[in-house]
Amino acid sequence: MLGAIVGAAVLGAVGAIEGSSGPTANTPSRLAVVAQQSADAVPPGLLAELEHLDKLLDRLKADWKSGKLDQSELLNRVLFEIREEKRALVKRYFNAPAYGSVTYSEVLEKLDCVDTQLALAWGFAVWSSQSTKYVPDRIERAKKCKQALETRLRKVVTISEDDTWAHNPALGKSRLCINVRTSPAQVSVSAVITGPGDYRADIVSRLHADGSAQIRGIITLAGDYTKTIAVYDASGEKTATVTKTFTVDAPPKDGPATNPPCAKPTD
Repeated sequence: MLGAIVGAAVLGAVGAIEGSSGPTANTPSRLAVVAQQSADAVPPGLLAELEHLDKLLDRLKADWKSGKLDQSELLNRVLFEIREEKRALVKRYFNAPAYGSVTYSEVLEKLDCVDTQLALAWGFAVWSSQSTKYVPDRIERAKKCKQALETRLRKVVTISEDDTWAHNPALGKSRLCINVRTSPAQVSVSAVITGPGDYRADIVSRLHADGSAQIRGIITLAGDYTKTIAVYDASGEKTATVTKTFTVDAPPKDGPATNPPCAKPTD
């Protein structure tokens, strides 16, 4: 039977799941895969909100030129209307991960916070001699905004992984192995693996103390497989995710050597 399969360079898919070499799994509290933002199309809602922001700026300019606003009212409109509108827009449309669990919106928000506090520092410096005493406080607030971003970035979790497989032609089966490593070490991992012949494996496992595990599954089809891996901290909070596609060669060609190795199926 296997000779015919190998001759056609095809392995047939089964949904066998072997799980992981990590400790016994406790299901993380958050296993939903975050939808990937598409980079090919600009959301119509984003363009509409940018147009709305234009209107707010035009109205602000007109009200200032007409004398409807004094300096304090101008500042309030800038800070509590236009700035908040801009921040909401960023959160809605730039929420894809930039580095680990840190999103683009978070990076932009923290850097915007630095700009805002420095602008206020300059404003207090030129407003009056009585307001200059507030300048150091605003500079310190700008520094704290920067430090908050730096703290988040220093805690970013990274996932490194390698994929391999081992064929057993006599059984007509192959074992798929994904070695996962996290830094700093995380507590648990979830994986969704899809491939030819409607193959799908959903795996949840605890990680070893060093933040590593080998995720395994039995397959019978060569071809392209896609894995989505997410890792979690001790509280069950998702800290990082990665999605990649790799190609399994037809038997008898096994995958690349890895540490730990991938053992061929025996039954």
